[in-house]
Amino acid sequence: MRKEAPTVEKLLIKAERKKPMVVVSEGRVIVHERRGIEGDVNADPASPRQILLIQGETLEAHGLPYGALRENIVTRNIDLHTWESGAEIAVGREVTLRITFPCEICTLLTTLPAREPRALRDKRGVLAVVLTGGTVYVGDEMRNLGKKFVEVPTQIYERFVWLIRQIPAGTVLDYTTLIKVIGASSNYVHVVPGFIKRARAERLHLPLHRIVDTTGHLISYVARQNELLAREEVLVENNAVDLRRYRWDSTEVYYTVC
Repeated sequence: MRKEAPTVEKLLIKAERKKPMVVVSEGRVIVHERRGIEGDVNADPASPRQILLIQGETLEAHGLPYGALRENIVTRNIDLHTWESGAEIAVGREVTLRITFPCEICTLLTTLPAREPRALRDKRGVLAVVLTGGTVYVGDEMRNLGKKFVEVPTQIYERFVWLIRQIPAGTVLDYTTLIKVIGASSNYVHVVPGFIKRARAERLHLPLHRIVDTTGHLISYVARQNELLAREEVLVENNAVDLRRYRWDSTEVYYTVC
């Protein structure tokens, strides 16, 4: 018997934060390159979470309605977790996506029955960014074009380390942008100091002096930060850096080919 092709079963968007996902009744969405789905709150050039793909089989197995896991694309006939980070995926005739990393079960899924978060561990689907824009239709076939982009770590702390290694000399990255780029929720801003201290304790030799707080101010527990930034010709005035001038444009990190 011929194996059925992976397809798009359902499309959903969320037009406003703190609102439920809505099934797109027209059966199609417009997808923008390096941004996401038109009209969806997660469309963001800096985010690795532009689109969330979930298996329809997973929703069925757990008795969950469409949108329960905040997915944008519900698939059929594919084990999404065989599509590893860095894979390029064709959706229909026009759109291509780049798989970034698996989506984790988070505290935002407050409507799930108490038992479900643990049962859904490693089953919440995969996240992606848009390589090529166009229109996606319900019924479109999906194809894995192979691993073409660098792999991204699954764990948040490991993604933090992965990103910090890439900050170029002469630039900085603030807490808020950093958290967005590693795909963490905004409340993780308060975790960044702990990540910095952990990386320092592990002697990972990261350019931690290139991290500044949300307002661009230097960090008291990063040794010789002012001196090290000065060596890289980053101007520090009143213990702060002008983010408009020195913030690293990190939007390219998920589009780097192998």
